[in-house]
Amino acid sequence: KRTGYGRILGAGTTLGTAYNVQNLFTWTNDTGSQSYLYAKRGNLLQFYDLTAGTALDWITCTNGTFSGTANVDFAVLANTLMVGDGVGSTRHTTNGTAFTNTTGAPIAGHFEQYQQRIYAGGTANTLFYSTTGDPTDWSGAGASDSSSLDIPGPGRINKVVKLADRLLVHKQGGNIFRWDGYLLEDLATDSAMTSPESFSKTENYGFWLNRDGIYGSGGDKPELISNAVQPLFYGTKIGSGIAG
Repeated sequence: KRTGYGRILGAGTTLGTAYNVQNLFTWTNDTGSQSYLYAKRGNLLQFYDLTAGTALDWITCTNGTFSGTANVDFAVLANTLMVGDGVGSTRHTTNGTAFTNTTGAPIAGHFEQYQQRIYAGGTANTLFYSTTGDPTDWSGAGASDSSSLDIPGPGRINKVVKLADRLLVHKQGGNIFRWDGYLLEDLATDSAMTSPESFSKTENYGFWLNRDGIYGSGGDKPELISNAVQPLFYGTKIGSGIAG
């Protein structure tokens, strides 16, 4: 919960009073003429027009039905907003209100823009990327330079984040790999985030939760930054941690 969310999501809006919102994010187009706030609740992705400045009124996006249990992730490139839940088709919009299934794009639950490409993953160990400068071209044929790479280690890709002009790819098994567009480097750690929803970033420094505590990274090997409060994580028994 954030300050101000209660007013936006409170009674009297079409979001209702259940507060069952899984995701909140914003997108502003390249000219700055349109800005939208998006809320994923249940199986619907809805938008609120921040530019219009009217009374609170949430509208379901065209082609905005997603899995009711999955969160959505997003990335932006070339005035195009891409979203996906890792269950159904990856989709994109250029007007902010109507989404189109992205032909050839992988089903993915995690997205990041890096080096003028959209990177997508989350259903297995393969990280896909779009054609340079075109988030809707995933064909890999003709002039397209879309392709993919496999990320080693157990489990599927759990999160893709950009820190210090590098991609950090987290795996369910705890491994983290760093990608610079040419070289895939093993960070030799098992501190990958256990929940992708725990990730936050400020001033290009990322924070996330792991069963061992709170980790942080500016793009290098992560460090355990919660040493001062570790008893809150480990408890009193050796080897015990946060359940789940």
